[in-house]
Parts: sequence; structure tokens; C-alpha cells
Amino acid sequence: MMLMIFGVIMILGNFLFGSFLQKNVLRTTVLFPVAYAAAYLLIYFAGGYFLPMIVMILLWGIVHSGGLVVSQSWLMTEAQTAPEFGNSLFVSFTNLGITIGASVGGWFIGQWGIHQLIWSGVGFALLAFLLIAVKIKWYSASQ
Repeated sequence: MMLMIFGVIMILGNFLFGSFLQKNVLRTTVLFPVAYAAAYLLIYFAGGYFLPMIVMILLWGIVHSGGLVVSQSWLMTEAQTAPEFGNSLFVSFTNLGITIGASVGGWFIGQWGIHQLIWSGVGFALLAFLLIAVKIKWYSASQ
């Protein structure tokens, strides 16, 4: 039942992050991995309680769905002269990200157990934040 609710609530996340992106693409892109890490940490520390976990799954679904919207929007701002190529990069790297994430997540489970899996997600969120910061710094230095 919660998986179904997670999927349905993702629709709201698409609209919410779409409105955030319309207001400010850069701010939304920078804050997305922070929101994702915060959701993961909430789940880790309070996930053992049934009612709070329901609320956290709703928040997680909203934030999770924003990832594809945010990444595609940010990529397309860089691929305005070749949008088809940009979209193919988006699809390719999304699939690569799923592959790497599943592999690293499986490794985390094998090494430390299912409860520690959340740390791989936090690590990827922090890595995303770092790479976004590097890209922003690199872009501002070239201007």
C-alpha cells in the first residue's frame, strides 16, 4: 500500500518541483540534493515508528520525483543548441545512475545490512551537491 502511495504522491512532486524550477532553476538544483539527504536522514532516525514513517514516505516521494525534473531541466539549459542530444544524454546517464546506485546499494546491504543502506543515498546526495557546486564554480570562473 505504501509503495502505491509513494508512486501517487510523486505526481505532486513533479508539479511542485516544476513550479520551483520556474521560479529559480539554480536554487532548485542546488537545494534538491540537500532536501534528498534530509529526507534520508529523517527516514534513518525516525523510520522505526509507523506513523512518522507514513509522513516521511510522502515527503520522500515528493522529493524523489523532483530528481528527474530537476536534472533534466538543468541539463536542458546547457543543451539549448542540441536538445535531442541533451535528452539522449539525460536518458543514458539516468540509466547509468540507476545501475551504479543499485550496485552500490547492494554492496552497502551486503557489507552493513539493510538499515545502513540509507547512507549510500546520503553519500550520493552529497556527491551530487558537490558536483553541482563544482559546475557552478567552473561556470562562473569561465564568465
